[in-house]
Amino acid sequence: MLLVTAPMSAFGQAVGSPRLQKLMSAARSNDLAVATTAIDDIAKTPTAGSVVGLITLLSEGRADAVTERLVLALGTTRSDAALNALRETQRHRVASIRVATLSALTHFISRPDVEALVAQGLRDHDATVRAAAARALATMQARGQVDVLLLAFDRGVPEAADAIGTLASDAQLPAFNAFLTRKPLAHMLNGYRAWLVRDDVSETTKLSIVATLEEIASIAIKRFLQSVLDSGALANEANVQRAVATSIGRIRETPQTEPAP
Repeated sequence: MLLVTAPMSAFGQAVGSPRLQKLMSAARSNDLAVATTAIDDIAKTPTAGSVVGLITLLSEGRADAVTERLVLALGTTRSDAALNALRETQRHRVASIRVATLSALTHFISRPDVEALVAQGLRDHDATVRAAAARALATMQARGQVDVLLLAFDRGVPEAADAIGTLASDAQLPAFNAFLTRKPLAHMLNGYRAWLVRDDVSETTKLSIVATLEEIASIAIKRFLQSVLDSGALANEANVQRAVATSIGRIRETPQTEPAP
């Protein structure tokens, strides 16, 4: 059971509303569908009382699936009380609940303290949690965490590549390029794709990425560049489009040796 407590100043609101009492009773049902529906209904009106109600239910200890729903519901309230509860569930023994916590924390945008909290998940012993942390940072547009993501990628969190490509500045491209001969090409391409389709990346940086990839000149690179071109993401960037098309034409359709993992 989590050591989550409800603020006493709001406790009266939580137990005083007949509607909330009814929903909390339903949330305690052994029927998963009934319980989760009630939890969602509580979260739809994020008053102080409903937040306390959710925290109270969480503190009672529920089945994992119900706990996950409570955690996600708390995130939607964006309240300080909910955040305090989520700080605790991030340390839950069950990985899926830690994953749900990271998803819930994405509602707290433009909060460097929460971004740092989410980044802690990159060091989790469970791979699904590490992956969720990388995705959460990308969702939150946590640009201040790129250096942490680069370190995580270096330490074996492949999903960090996507987040780096989504968040990194032009000046941080060399740090990502440094992994090109040390990490699986598929992971690197996920990062480069995210970089190439962004509107806030300079043309110079995109041309640099294309040139770097052309040097590898593998079938995988040719197919990757073709998929980027076909996606239409570069429709308004004539010079980058031209560079990609030129690179595609230069890469021969013969098997090449891929960079070592």
